[in-house]
Amino acid sequence: MKKLFFILSGVIISLGVLAQDYSQLYMVGPATAAGWDSGSAVPMSLNDGSDGIFTWTGQMATGQFKFLNASGSWSNSFTSASSDATVVLDKSFSLIFNDQSDIKFEIATAGLYTVTVDMKNRTMVVSEATISFPTSLWIVGTAVPNGKAAVPADPSGEKASFRYIGELIAGGTFQFISTETVDAETNYVVPTTDKSDILGTTNSQLLSTASTAVWTVTTSGTTYKIKIDGVTKTVKAENAPWTELYMVGGATSADWTPADAIPFQMDPLNPYVFTFDGILKFGSANDPNKFKIIGQNTDWNPNSLHPYLVDEPIIGATKLMINGFDNKWIINAEEEGRYVITVDLLYETILTDYKGPATEITKKDVENAYTVISQKGSVEIQSSVVLKSAELIDLFGRTLDLKQNRTRMFLGNEVAAGIYLLKINGNTTQKVVIQ
Repeated sequence: MKKLFFILSGVIISLGVLAQDYSQLYMVGPATAAGWDSGSAVPMSLNDGSDGIFTWTGQMATGQFKFLNASGSWSNSFTSASSDATVVLDKSFSLIFNDQSDIKFEIATAGLYTVTVDMKNRTMVVSEATISFPTSLWIVGTAVPNGKAAVPADPSGEKASFRYIGELIAGGTFQFISTETVDAETNYVVPTTDKSDILGTTNSQLLSTASTAVWTVTTSGTTYKIKIDGVTKTVKAENAPWTELYMVGGATSADWTPADAIPFQMDPLNPYVFTFDGILKFGSANDPNKFKIIGQNTDWNPNSLHPYLVDEPIIGATKLMINGFDNKWIINAEEEGRYVITVDLLYETILTDYKGPATEITKKDVENAYTVISQKGSVEIQSSVVLKSAELIDLFGRTLDLKQNRTRMFLGNEVAAGIYLLKINGNTTQKVVIQ
């Protein structure tokens, strides 16, 4: 019987080994840009000439992570063999394959790291990464107005990351250099494929000698935003803003359902600027005071906005991260109420004007269920269906504001505090107190 037990144990172990694919490995978790989306898991690179040894270098946030043997699948994963899974730099950790305990590794301090995994020996090491990249950049070429412009460091503060915002001339070409004036110390950042179209994401290389390789500008656009990432060796450019923006999260009436996400309003004079004007308060049991912003209301991907810091208070926040780590903004318990939040996708900023607390009164009529939210200087109406009209009337019977054919309306513009009448669809009237 004992012999049979050992035979069966050997078969089970062999099956576990055979289930592993030594040609691929991925990272997933909030410490990575993938979050817990297995379909977006971050691929690691198989070391040349190695047998199942993978590395990855990049920015990691505070939080958990583990390894997947296939993108989009949770069935085969590598996690910590020990309950003490807080990462210590340069320490070798043992991995376990498909263990039911599912103990994740934990990054305590955000930073630039190199992760090395030996799949066959089942070990993992995290080390601080060192990147050789210029500390300053200029964009030069016929596509650049005046032929040259400084490229500032990316506001994220990440190492070897730069961002250019400005005009580019269609039909021209350009490259990046490390000194304002070319000399013997100049380094060049150029595309790996000569004459690559700048729009989209292209691979780049850093050279210590002059190169004729250039990016080309084929699409007209008054403003381009170009991000140079010296860690991933990529350059990403766009010249058209997103057309939609939505808020979703436990602090919103949408909860964590993208289909119910609350739309921002685009500035008619600036398509990069969007504004949210509404109520944020503690909501669902799942992260009740948190939210993030997405670029579509059909799914979480491909576009989303996040803070650089985990659980950053929205009041006082100034910077936002496009895609990247799945961090959320938060509100504090004493700061429930009306918020006006303005997002600039071009300069990647977010500014908040907290208008103060709001009170809610829910009322139903024969056709609609709607919520009236009284706040300082105005009143908001949220409805599950389109309301034909909503009218704000003072006690003298004068109409102060009228909105029609919407599911969400703001009535009044800094009106004085007091009692007013609200008429819905021309036939339902109620009193409302404006603060």
